[in-house]
Amino acid sequence: MKKTLTLIITLLFITTVYGQSNFGKIQGKVTDKNTKDPIAYATIMLEKDGIRKGGAYTDDNGKYAINALDPGTYKITVKYLDYSDKVITDIVVSSNSTKFLNIEMGQTEDGAAAITQVVVTAGRPMIEKDKNQQSLSSKDITKLPTRSLNAIAATSSAVTQTSAGLSFIGSRTDGTAYYVDGVRVVGSASVPQAAQGQIDIIQSGIPAQYGDFTGGAISVTTKGPSRYKARSFELISSSPFDPYHFNQAEFSSVGPLWIKNKGGGEDEIVAIGYQLAGNFNYTVDASPGYGGFYVVKDEVLEEIEKNPLTLNPNGAGLIFRSSLLNTDDLVKEKARRNVGRYFGNFQGKLEFQPNKNATISLFGSYNRGEGNNFQYSQSLMNYKENSMSTSQTLRTYLKFTQRLGSDDDGTDASADKKKQLFTGAFYNIRVDYQSSWSETQNRTHQDNYFDYGYLGKFTSKRSPFYQYVNDPTKHIDQNGDTVTRQGYYNLAAFFNTEIDFEASDKNEFRSNYTKNFFQDAEDRGQNVFSEFQILQGLGLLNGYNAGSTYGLWSNPGTVAYNYGRSQYERAAAYAQGEA
Repeated sequence: MKKTLTLIITLLFITTVYGQSNFGKIQGKVTDKNTKDPIAYATIMLEKDGIRKGGAYTDDNGKYAINALDPGTYKITVKYLDYSDKVITDIVVSSNSTKFLNIEMGQTEDGAAAITQVVVTAGRPMIEKDKNQQSLSSKDITKLPTRSLNAIAATSSAVTQTSAGLSFIGSRTDGTAYYVDGVRVVGSASVPQAAQGQIDIIQSGIPAQYGDFTGGAISVTTKGPSRYKARSFELISSSPFDPYHFNQAEFSSVGPLWIKNKGGGEDEIVAIGYQLAGNFNYTVDASPGYGGFYVVKDEVLEEIEKNPLTLNPNGAGLIFRSSLLNTDDLVKEKARRNVGRYFGNFQGKLEFQPNKNATISLFGSYNRGEGNNFQYSQSLMNYKENSMSTSQTLRTYLKFTQRLGSDDDGTDASADKKKQLFTGAFYNIRVDYQSSWSETQNRTHQDNYFDYGYLGKFTSKRSPFYQYVNDPTKHIDQNGDTVTRQGYYNLAAFFNTEIDFEASDKNEFRSNYTKNFFQDAEDRGQNVFSEFQILQGLGLLNGYNAGSTYGLWSNPGTVAYNYGRSQYERAAAYAQGEA
């Protein structure tokens, strides 16, 4: 038995370097509030959301430690013979850090009929030992005026939010890492606010277990089950008040599924509990600009789309009709056009607790988003061609955690209680899988790759070109004999005498450039016979985009982005232990 246990612990320590921990720790000392003497073998019971999360006994010196705690807010109850029970609430435990909590207990008065209970709330010291991060509890998060994870992280003094992402203490945005329940994120890190148990913003001194990145880390711990049933639903809409139309619905449900020894007081265990949360958001303009944006009036834009080319009023040939726009053709709007997007999150967590010191957690989440991308050069008159991006992220894990040497039964420990072999030891085994998929495309063409550049059918009428050969030239005739010929016409090539164009409806606005060119050539009695002639006259060939106006604004029909797709998957297994 001893050899087997030693082997298991050895293997756990070996694999620790490959794992990532999201656990926190509580440790401190229990003393008499009057004499300041340590209280040995006091019973410490730990709860989170009404569910027992293990406990510990103080040692000979009154010290205790409770390991392998998921980040969140806890309650501690301390019991000892002839002392009033001490209950401490709102104890915030952060990932990869230690919460130092010293506890003082007072003896009951002589002749007291019953042991009283003293309840205090844990405060937050200005400076905490062993902590290089900012932690926001679920209560803190709900008080913030923002819901975006990046915006929440930007409330930290060490974080700067930019259009490219988050920068920690001047580092590059690609040096920022995201974690959900201790797992480095693949794809989206979005978590419904109702499921955010705690957010830790690790600013510096990144622990080695987090991995190889140069910036900071944002670690989100999702909420777990609760002893008490709770449901919530929230609906937010700005549609009646502004043109940006932020609309979001969010729900959550949490509670127990099976309670062992229900009503048995300290012997009660929430054997199986669950937590569900989800949200859906649709926004017309998620990032409006200060002062608004100019767009071409609808009736003017319609004319440009139908006839994008016009006669040059100051010379020969054709020019872009958009180059003649003036301020009377523009209108200023608060919200950008055609940049609406939606996203949805759904996640669930199921926990099985066979006893007070062991937990099996099953987690799953799914995220999907879709929307049109903004490009400033497109915003004036080509916003209809904004590219569309779609993404989805699937994340799941199974985790088993067991604490060793913490088999408290809720009764007071006596001074002669045998010292346990392991105190504060634990091990954790986890397997996880993540899949992220993203796609950017034209909303009309999607994955029809050859439609992106197809404007229509070009038909060339060709004639042969013969070249007179006066010099004697040797040839091999049909019989294989070498003969000499002189003074004859040799077929040198074929050349175009006329090109016709039949427009397609796959790229109607771009086809109109070529239609305008051919119509102008017909009106002037000019024969179209070369591709260079078409391009020189601002017509377009298959696969071509129109040039920009003044080098700033994309003309109608310009396809800003072709098709692109990426997919990333990761499966991993971790083991970790401490003794």
